[in-house]
Amino acid sequence: MRTKTFNPTSTPTRVWRAPAISVTLRTGVFVLNRAAINKLDLKHGDMVQFHQDEDNPEDWYIEKVKGNGFVLREAGKQCNLCFNSKPLAMSIFESVAYEKPGGRMPIGEEFIHGKSHLWAVVTAKLLND
Repeated sequence: MRTKTFNPTSTPTRVWRAPAISVTLRTGVFVLNRAAINKLDLKHGDMVQFHQDEDNPEDWYIEKVKGNGFVLREAGKQCNLCFNSKPLAMSIFESVAYEKPGGRMPIGEEFIHGKSHLWAVVTAKLLND
């Protein structure tokens, strides 16, 4: 007989280590986890903006900008950063026909577009299952 043992040492707690953005549609709150903050080199007071690919509307990107962006503020005790934009949340959810009240989107690889450094926002993880 082969067994697999589960105990406090062998069973890790659930930790979101992948860079990701959580979104709540009702309030339009976007929360960037610590891994996302580190990946994009963000801090309180920095600004971000989102870009949608017009040829592939389900493809979204996030960019750190110096002006004309959503200002990041501290969110809770986990040292996350957040901002609010219900219209942006609605646009992202509609672009992938997502019907739930909230979701989590991993941040993918960097994409250079002209002089801009964009990071892919993986909307494919928004599933209606």
